[in-house]
Amino acid sequence: MSLVNDVFGLHERNGAGALAAKSQKIHMDIASKTAHLPAKIILARGFLFFGWMAGFAACMALIGLIPTVPVFITAFMRVEGREPWKIVIPMAAGVVLLIYVVFDQLLSIPWPPTVAGMLFPVLHAIPSV
Repeated sequence: MSLVNDVFGLHERNGAGALAAKSQKIHMDIASKTAHLPAKIILARGFLFFGWMAGFAACMALIGLIPTVPVFITAFMRVEGREPWKIVIPMAAGVVLLIYVVFDQLLSIPWPPTVAGMLFPVLHAIPSV
């Protein structure tokens, strides 16, 4: 909804190119800094982000949350952010460890079944598969 509002919303552009709302008493959203970009670029970025999220959800359905997280973090940080490996590897490992400790060990969340877990029951040894 935010993307649609950003691209097609009723905004006025002032001389400096910034967006100004018509009449608004309080603004509870994060300020968008896309006023200088054409609608095509904003849409392309929105669809790209949606693609990453859809890929994340599909990967979770296939192999589970815990194995998906390092794959997603590594792919996203290397492809989109062009981050060096010395930042990517500790970030992926840290998030996986955090998710494992909090959701698997402390909260004992029952993980939903995955495609890989149904096809290869031996993979149930991996949490969330």
